[in-house]
Amino acid sequence: MLSYQENPKLIEEKVNQVYILLKELSQVDDFPAICCNARRALAAMWQVANHLELQFEQLYDYHV
Repeated sequence: MLSYQENPKLIEEKVNQVYILLKELSQVDDFPAICCNARRALAAMWQVANHLELQFEQLYDYHV
C-alpha cells in the first residue's frame, strides 16, 4: 500500500502523472464520453494537485 508519509515524492509523481493524463484525455474531440468523463475526473484531480502544490492553473482551457 502506498503511503504519503513514507514516500511523498512517489505519491506526488503519481498524482502529477494522472493529472497530466487527464488533461490530455479531456482534449479528445471525437469521443464525447472520454472527453466529458476525463473533464470530471480532472476537476477532482485538480483539487489533489492543487492541495499538494504540484499544479496551479485554471482549467478554463479544458472546459472544466
